[in-house]
Amino acid sequence: MQKITSNSNELIKKIHKYSKSQSERKKDSITILDGLHLLEEIFKVDDSNRLLYIFCTEKALQSLEINNFLKSNNLEITLVTESIMNKISPTKTPQGILGIYNFPNRSILSKNATTVILLDRIADPGNLGTIIRTGVSMGADAFFCSTGCAQAWSPKVLRASQGAHFYTTIFTEFDLVNIKKVFDGEIFGAFLNLDAKSIYQTKFPKKIGFCFGNEGSGINVLEFNKYGDKKIFIPMSKGFESLNVAIASGICLSERKRQIFS
Repeated sequence: MQKITSNSNELIKKIHKYSKSQSERKKDSITILDGLHLLEEIFKVDDSNRLLYIFCTEKALQSLEINNFLKSNNLEITLVTESIMNKISPTKTPQGILGIYNFPNRSILSKNATTVILLDRIADPGNLGTIIRTGVSMGADAFFCSTGCAQAWSPKVLRASQGAHFYTTIFTEFDLVNIKKVFDGEIFGAFLNLDAKSIYQTKFPKKIGFCFGNEGSGINVLEFNKYGDKKIFIPMSKGFESLNVAIASGICLSERKRQIFS
């Protein structure tokens, strides 16, 4: 077990850059998994070869749950002080254990994919993470994030998804206009327009892509007309015109799941 007590340690300074700089994480394809739950998810999908380091405090080692996790997976850790953990963690209240993970940059969609989600400039990390978590739970095979989306592998998005990232394929900075080059299903865009069709009056096909747009401006209509097939909307009561995009994605995916099993 290595132990680091100095904030000026070169490795610690490097991890500190990752915790504070999105550009540094993106450049090296690195993210920080803060907390035991995200680390456990990696081992459930046998992806531990991408885990570069595990840092832990002495206080965290007193946790029976953390100890059992480390021993059962025969893991080497780097012990750090509370001060260092506060420095390298991306959260205000670190859980005392975190991992440094080399995330994959996807370029190929599985031929077996039947459900994909297109995300047009989803800016809020919480929304993006919730959509990924919801999508995976509803059977989504892949997510295509356009330029302008929050960074999909950022610590905030990962925390919101609760580890759902590890069970799916995520494409980043993808030009949505090119979706038909990699996926031959029909693309349905969620709109508020009157010319859209209610999801409850729409028969969804076996191979489908759902597109959800920016929290403020929605889907870029001009671009959608180049790759999209149909527009849908969610009927609402009491004069409400819109929903949070993460909630809307859950409703659409749930209706698709209902149709599969009905």
